[in-house]
Amino acid sequence: MKHLGLIGLVLALMATSAHASTADEIAAIDAAKEKKQNEVATVKRNPVPFSLKNGITVDLNDYMFVVWIQQRCEACHRFNPIFKEYSQHLGIKVLPYTLDGGGDESFPNPIVPRPISEEKLNDPNYDGNEVTKFFGSGMPIASPTLFLVNVNTGLIYPVTQGLTGMDVVHDRIDLIITTDLTQEAVR
Repeated sequence: MKHLGLIGLVLALMATSAHASTADEIAAIDAAKEKKQNEVATVKRNPVPFSLKNGITVDLNDYMFVVWIQQRCEACHRFNPIFKEYSQHLGIKVLPYTLDGGGDESFPNPIVPRPISEEKLNDPNYDGNEVTKFFGSGMPIASPTLFLVNVNTGLIYPVTQGLTGMDVVHDRIDLIITTDLTQEAVR
């Protein structure tokens, strides 16, 4: 009988120890998850410097291009390779969208905008799809059309429409980013 009591005590201690070990393991796993999430959240991309004409240098990670194209657009086929090379040289991200469902050699897999149903068009709370968000300011829907987006604020700026030289694109993004910085200072 004495042995049964001793065995019971040992089993109780083992159960408590196992429970503590399991709880400690769970806590350690949770702590590791939280640490990993914090590490992921704080990972920053290397800065992509862009010098403005006014002498200020900005990080192009704060911006990205959105280019609207069409598969059967001759101007797109001429503009896109030059623009793609230019944007790669700058180190700025490009998000291509298609107006006709197709791409080209430079952007073979563009994003197709979400369709707008009749129900959504009649919904006063519907804020539009990608086409209305970019072209909704009265700008003609044409291709190629280039926008610059501030990824931190979501502000969208039209850059150019049609076949345009990269010198013009460069001057426009300089002006747009300078304006964007002024607007951020006011906020």
